Amino acid sequence: MEIGYVALKNSLIYNRILKVQSHSITSVNYVTQKAATVIDEVDNTYMIEEYRKRRNFVVEKSKEIGLEFVYPEGAFYLFFKSPLYNDELFCKKLLEEKYVALIPGSAFNKKGFVRLSFSKPIEILNEGFKRIEEFI
Repeated sequence: MEIGYVALKNSLIYNRILKVQSHSITSVNYVTQKAATVIDEVDNTYMIEEYRKRRNFVVEKSKEIGLEFVYPEGAFYLFFKSPLYNDELFCKKLLEEKYVALIPGSAFNKKGFVRLSFSKPIEILNEGFKRIEEFI
């Protein structure tokens, strides 16, 4: 279960978020709500550093294999330009042939790009990059 919040002044974006959120979940369960009350008391500096290492790793590997990408500055995703004109076809073929699951950028209104998550350990990311390089 995930929990989050949004703080913004733009009512147009707020209303769009509400529309999506209201159709996807009804409420956060009690256990998650209780856990969220103490989340700021947890020392997560080790994970911040781990995600920094993962980000640096995927950036370097992307450069090594010649991917054009958008430098990730926030979340744990890297968007790179699809080697094929059709980002959906690229992701489909990569999954079928190399068993690497990426998300087409067109799902995020970023047609021609591909989203790569670096939420997995570096060892798994490294294997994924080997397979991507073999594919392209």
